Formats: sequence, structure tokens, C-alpha cells
Amino acid sequence: MLIVLWTVALLALLGAHITATARQAASLSLLLQGAAAAEALADGLVDEAIFRLLDPSPRGWTADGVPRTVRLGGGIGEVVVLDHAGRVNPSLATPELLTALLRHDGMEEQRAVRLAGAIMDWRTIGESPSPGGAKLAQYRAAGLPYGPPHEAFRSPEELGLVLGMTPDVLARLQPHVSVWTRGQINLARADPVVVQAVQETSGMTSRQLQQAPAGEVAPLVAEIIARVTLREAQAVRRVVVRVDPAGADTPQPWHILAWQ
Repeated sequence: MLIVLWTVALLALLGAHITATARQAASLSLLLQGAAAAEALADGLVDEAIFRLLDPSPRGWTADGVPRTVRLGGGIGEVVVLDHAGRVNPSLATPELLTALLRHDGMEEQRAVRLAGAIMDWRTIGESPSPGGAKLAQYRAAGLPYGPPHEAFRSPEELGLVLGMTPDVLARLQPHVSVWTRGQINLARADPVVVQAVQETSGMTSRQLQQAPAGEVAPLVAEIIARVTLREAQAVRRVVVRVDPAGADTPQPWHILAWQ
């Protein structure tokens, strides 16, 4: 009788364990399913944003940075489209413009000069550092296992590898820079920090800058941030896309430059 009772008890414990495991597996499966659905919806919102940017009608969107809420099946989506046309390309900017940008963003003069020099040294070929800059020897002296690649920046986050750059400075700098523009800054679409830096280094007044020839219409470089909340799951997509001007002779009017 005792053996039978112990056997029944063990079977009951085993059954409870199997049931709990099955419930955990089912719960995990639902979470994974929800996450996959949220990611799919976020991808769909990115496609929707690109379509709206291509739409010349009043229903089309502009890269105005205004959050747009989209109702989804069982969830809520939010899309923000940011314009990069008014940003500084750190791979093409002069050291004077980089220094002015850092200063107007709140950095002390001498530190701004050194960091601008290090940014220049990151992208330019040569072994000798610029005044206040940094080449391989300075990175080694700082205990870093890497040095400047002597090529253009591939992402804004790469600026974080530059000697002297800190996370807080990078966070403040990122809204003002873009590695995907061609270097020409559209001041009509730039923020005050960029406008002040360009005005200082160009020697032109605000009115002169506004009256400067616009030149040819450049492609729109836009950053799309899509967020989806679907029950307990969340998904975020950050996509940079280039949209060519209407009427441009291109086989495809848009191109994905970055996808996260």
C-alpha cells in the first residue's frame, strides 16, 4: 500500500510538472507570436510611410517630424518621419563647421576643436593627426584596440568610436548629423543649431543664407521611426530611405539606406 501511495504521489508531481511546462511553453509561444506580429506590423508601417512620401496628393506625408497614430488590428502604431536635408554630414563637413556645430550644441571651445579634429582624422588618410586630433598612436595610448579606418562614416553610431566622443555628446549631436546626405545643407529644413553653425562658418547673415540659390532639387533623405504596441508585444523599426524627386529618371523612386 505504501509503495502504491508513493507511486501515485510521484505521478501526481510529474503530471503537475508536465502541465506547468506545457503552460510555460504555450505562454512563450504566444509571446513570440505577438512579437512576430508586432514586427510585421512595424514593417508594414514603414512601407505605408514610404508610399505616403511618394504620394503628391494632399493625402501624402511630409518629413515634418510630427507623430502620426495609426490604428491597427488589435494594436496601435505610431510613425515619425524626420528630414535629413538640414543636417550636417560628418564625412563631408569642414573642421570649422564641425567645431561650430559642437560649440553651438553646448561644448566648450577647446574640446570642440579637439573632437572636430578627431572626427576629421577618422575619415582622412594619413598617419599624422590634425591639431588636437587623433590617429592610431593616440587610440593606442588611450588603450583602444582600434584606430581610424580612413573612410567615410557608415552610420551616426560610428561617431561614438571617435576618440573623445562620449555617449551624452553623441546623443546631443545625432539629431544634427546624417551620414546619408550629399553634403549640401538645406537651411530651410535645418534646426537652429545647424543654422547657427553654418551662418558662423560661412560669414553670411540669415537673410543672405535664405536668399542663396537653391540649386537642383535633391532627393529626400528621410528617417522613418515606426513603433507598434500589440497587446503585450512591442516593435520598433528605424529606417532611412532616399526618395528621388518627382519626375526623376530612375527605375525605382525610393531606396533603403539603412534598416534597424
